[in-house]
Amino acid sequence: MASRDFYRRPFNTFVSYSHADVEQASKLVGWLDRYAGVNAWFDRDRLDGGSPVATTLDRQIRDCRSIIALLTPASLKSDWVPQELSAARGERGRNPAFKTIVLVSSQVEDEQVPDELQSLARVRLGSTGLNAESAARILASLYDGDGQEVSQDEPRDVYITRTWRAGESKATDRLCHLFSRAGFRLIGDMPDQELFNAQRIATVMSTCGAHLAILPNRPDGDEGLRCMLDEVRIARECGLETTAMAHPGLTLSMPAHRIDLDRDGLDARVVEAAIEDLQRRYHPPPRPHFVLFTTSFDDFDDSIRRAMNRVIARVTTRRCVFTDEITGERPMSFTDRVKGAAALIADVADNKLDPWLLAGFARGAATRVHVIARAPRASEPRLFRDRVHYYSNDVERVGLVHRLAFDYRRRLLDFDVADQWSRA
Repeated sequence: MASRDFYRRPFNTFVSYSHADVEQASKLVGWLDRYAGVNAWFDRDRLDGGSPVATTLDRQIRDCRSIIALLTPASLKSDWVPQELSAARGERGRNPAFKTIVLVSSQVEDEQVPDELQSLARVRLGSTGLNAESAARILASLYDGDGQEVSQDEPRDVYITRTWRAGESKATDRLCHLFSRAGFRLIGDMPDQELFNAQRIATVMSTCGAHLAILPNRPDGDEGLRCMLDEVRIARECGLETTAMAHPGLTLSMPAHRIDLDRDGLDARVVEAAIEDLQRRYHPPPRPHFVLFTTSFDDFDDSIRRAMNRVIARVTTRRCVFTDEITGERPMSFTDRVKGAAALIADVADNKLDPWLLAGFARGAATRVHVIARAPRASEPRLFRDRVHYYSNDVERVGLVHRLAFDYRRRLLDFDVADQWSRA
């Protein structure tokens, strides 16, 4: 599992391209930066006649968490792009969380894709470049899970406190895998957060139905252990019940299932007892973590709906709830949905009244509201003036939704745990 330093690298992605495709690459980077909020490393002055110095290229790659490679007829002939992809493979070997996303031009046939790229996340571009679906696939692939769907409507989310030190992670990863197989989704604080923040962690915990703590044996005063015990305290203050698993040598003032985290094997009886304990303690959270999306839905075809859900679900770890899916519910139930949402994104694309009314209602219910609209706009209600985000096409609209959803991100460890288990 990658260290926190990996997730704090200054660039989300490295854009690899042939000089002949610089215009296409520039448009991609402009969209990532301006609309999607993705910080990309991009060399606008590159010349394919030269070759990057290996140490310089490695340093550039190590400043990034992923690579997006434009695969075009020109890049297939380039010497530069294969070197960058080779450097990315090396980085992936050092940090399995590093992601490679290949954007395949419409001019490149499937059989032309090099064998070494066949198993990577690939996004097929249309004849005009990006569309809503391919834009959503790119953004989803930047997250753990490599773009896989988040499909559970009513997941059993459990906040997990655990060690991330390499020497302590093997047994902890296996325990996480077993809890995941038991039907729990393991939720954590995002590792790209700069500082331990009790309020932020309490907010994430409030979206979960129980707390699982797996505590290694460390001496009193250890900073990492202190943070883990602080999370136990925060869970208690949030009213979240904790199932604790701890190394026998760790002194605690709370009951815990004792298990030797230094051994390769795990005591099955202890694990089963802990799973049963967590099942008893789990209760559906009073404020489940989901984002509501509303618009007039007149021009909202299935491809746009899938694109919006793909982005929101990957960032927030919960399927997006579209308001046209719940308008048939009882008024009180509908009201509870709005009040219980983490946020409402209101797309007032055609200036119909209904999205504005729901945005006003959500704001009155103390639910955070974000308004997006197709430009240009003549006017908007005074309540939201200077707070509307504008787009001119569906690709920009998908990017804006990603930027707004980013504030509500949580870490879903299930994919991480599955990867670790498959490599064990």
